[in-house]
Amino acid sequence: MSIEPTSHFNVDTIISPSGQKYLVYDLAGNIGYRLRPFLDGTNGVIYLLGTRGENFLLEREQNNIKQLLQERDLENVPVLFVVRDGTYTNDLSSNLPEKLRTALEGRLWEVIEIRQNSQEDADLVLSVLEKLLIKPEQLATS
Repeated sequence: MSIEPTSHFNVDTIISPSGQKYLVYDLAGNIGYRLRPFLDGTNGVIYLLGTRGENFLLEREQNNIKQLLQERDLENVPVLFVVRDGTYTNDLSSNLPEKLRTALEGRLWEVIEIRQNSQEDADLVLSVLEKLLIKPEQLATS
């Protein structure tokens, strides 16, 4: 799994270290791709932050995230924010702008930091996503 920014739409199947298969739609940060046909049946969202080296959440990116989270097909879908190591100087999870905290209210979400070109960190992304996707009733029977 690549953790580099892309410039166009991609679809791929990824197998996690635990053997779980994921059909992944890489929307390349393009808000135009975020149409309902791509969102229907979505179980989780991985959102890459700071892929171009910015050290803060730009207003435009905050608005894009908020708009994405308001989609009816993504209601209550867990979100995993992935940040490149060293991109943000502060703990992003405690410093998310208020408008994003409001959009995330009542939803499972996590922020993790990764190193560039690290397969170990790419595997970590999938591991954290799997934990976010476990339903409460599955935990009770495990």
